[in-house]
Amino acid sequence: MKCLKKVVLLGLCAFFVVTAQASEALAQEPAGSASIGQVDRCYTEKIAPENRVVAASLAFFLGNFGVCGAHRIYVGKYNTAALQFLTLGGLGVWQLIDLIFILGGEFTNAKGEKLKDWA
Repeated sequence: MKCLKKVVLLGLCAFFVVTAQASEALAQEPAGSASIGQVDRCYTEKIAPENRVVAASLAFFLGNFGVCGAHRIYVGKYNTAALQFLTLGGLGVWQLIDLIFILGGEFTNAKGEKLKDWA
């Protein structure tokens, strides 16, 4: 029981230290520097210049005609595009997963930037 009390006390101390550090960091922010709709400076997401509509069209239409991997060539993933072409899109499963990722906005280009733009 003494051990449990020590663990709880240690956890509470750690919580208060972290909370104090966070409040100090917030106090150093200039007033009015953050507003609704702005992106947090700690979280920046790189957005690819490639278009999601083009990638989805290549994956869907050319993938159905046996030209699997065309969308991967479009975003610069040449090695996996060749592998996808040789395996017929992983027998269609890999092609379908890529299409879901593209439509969901989680597909990345060769630089790791997400395809977010529809237009």
